[in-house]
Amino acid sequence: MYSLVLIDDEYTFLENLKTHIPFDDLKIKLVGCAANGVDGLKCIETFNPDIVICDINMPLMSGVELLNHLGERKIKLIFLTAHADFKYAKLAISYGVVEYLLKPVFPPDIIKALRKCIKLITDGHQNMSAHQIYL
Repeated sequence: MYSLVLIDDEYTFLENLKTHIPFDDLKIKLVGCAANGVDGLKCIETFNPDIVICDINMPLMSGVELLNHLGERKIKLIFLTAHADFKYAKLAISYGVVEYLLKPVFPPDIIKALRKCIKLITDGHQNMSAHQIYL
């Protein structure tokens, strides 16, 4: 089971994600939600999730600022934003964000991004295990 934290200042959007994404089918457990970057960082520190879906523009701390606080954590991050500003996309790529989705985003797009995260996590664990075996 993979763990997930959702961070977005739009309450309705968070509720729609919780309702329309088949977390159980994806073997994902939603462990925390936050409405701003500060609370989101607290959720991440508390639950140490495998995956984070995060809005970029939020009160108190943006998604970009949140990235700066994550340090060396091995979290797969999906950015969501209503702003099609290339500077954010470029920054997201430089941080290794798995997906950069523009709102409005639809469940199939999020499901596809979550599956990509799971594959990256799974492949990373397999590579780690093989590496450990050959040491």
